[in-house]
Amino acid sequence: MITIVGMGLDVNDVTLRGAAACKSGRPVYVRTAKTAAAKTLGKLGVDYVSCDDLYDQAADFDGLLAAIAGRLVASGDAVYCVDGAGVEDAVVELLSSQCEVEIVPGVSHVAAALAAAGVVAERAEYLSALQLTIAPTFLAPQCTLVLTELDDKVLAGEVKLKLLDTYGDVEGYFVSKGKATKVSVADLDRQKGYGYQCCYVLPYLPFLQKQRHNFEDVVYLLARLRAPDGCEWDKAQTHQSIRANCIEEAYELVEAIDLDDTDKMLEETGDVLLQAVFHASMAEDAGEFTVADVLSALCTKLISRHPHVFGNVHAANAEEALAAWDSAKAVEKNQTTYTQKLRMVAPMPALMRSKKVQKIAAKAHYDFDSVEQAASKVDEELAELLAAATDEERVMEGGDLLFSVVNVLRWLHVEPELALLQSTAKFVERFAAVEEALAAMGKRIDEVSVDELWATYDRIKGVKP
Repeated sequence: MITIVGMGLDVNDVTLRGAAACKSGRPVYVRTAKTAAAKTLGKLGVDYVSCDDLYDQAADFDGLLAAIAGRLVASGDAVYCVDGAGVEDAVVELLSSQCEVEIVPGVSHVAAALAAAGVVAERAEYLSALQLTIAPTFLAPQCTLVLTELDDKVLAGEVKLKLLDTYGDVEGYFVSKGKATKVSVADLDRQKGYGYQCCYVLPYLPFLQKQRHNFEDVVYLLARLRAPDGCEWDKAQTHQSIRANCIEEAYELVEAIDLDDTDKMLEETGDVLLQAVFHASMAEDAGEFTVADVLSALCTKLISRHPHVFGNVHAANAEEALAAWDSAKAVEKNQTTYTQKLRMVAPMPALMRSKKVQKIAAKAHYDFDSVEQAASKVDEELAELLAAATDEERVMEGGDLLFSVVNVLRWLHVEPELALLQSTAKFVERFAAVEEALAAMGKRIDEVSVDELWATYDRIKGVKP
């Protein structure tokens, strides 16, 4: 069994029970000889083994933690002395999953830092500074944050950049050797006294005082807008009343992507997210489902549809990964035939839906053998459209013609919706150029002859590809 002893933050913090465990005669380990725990053991006259050598051998932080845990587990029966309460050391979690552990608590890093800063926190979250810097994305928790183990200036600089992105340049408390100094995020790497026991406390800020916001703030914002004393328009909406907004916002995001406009993409991505949270907020009010249900269902679905990442399916390339996704989706939706898959294609814009239907059919080998065969079908459908005798026939044959054109574009890996949007935009620009050219000659576009109109158009077309 491994006994974890929380040694507190000072040589005088160890409890009688903790001191007794250290003097039990069992091997005693510390994470590093630079900690207060090591100094306390020295005062108690207890010999110990440090894991400083593992710091140089480990490739990364996770590797270091695993190596320390491995050394302790291999000892079979030992005492592991750590700064703080005992549960704040990341090695403890690894140990508890590998062997039997007993924890003798001490004074907490977090409690001591909060007390030094004079911050009363109903909710507090603590995180090692190093763990913060290696996290791919960090969202500000809806509580006071305490960063521990702020070892040196370099680490403080990395933490600063992460916090500026997450919180903005707000003020917190730099806690070193039991003393707290009010320090802005931007100045975090300009302090003195960095060390293993150094902490940084960021008190929780009310919603309207924040410089930066996160997903929980969006959820709160929608709840506030739909509260009894909120916005009358937001309160009056239903799933049906803002249904069209989802489509409009999605198209505006697509436009931003097509324009390669990063600023616009940022804005429109937020608008699309707003629509999702809006529907979840209304559903929660109606007792239908909650934001937590949406997030849980999304993660569950993504895990299920990536058996090549979270399961035992192998995918060597993007095509195999997509095949794994399709197979998992078919099982999830109980689709046993291709017809079921075709009939379940959502009612999206016609060009997009026709392409998706064709792709599913192609997976069943219901397809042409080449793009040339697909192209010949276009000529055939055009002839049938021109030969149609009634409006009903023309509608049917016109649809067949469009379907055939989509088929050719699919073979050429061209997105039909995007292609038509670009062609339409190009036509608008050329039309505008023709009208401007005629206006420069004192003519109106709707008054010139067809021959002059097209002659001007052809001249403009030659200039503007």
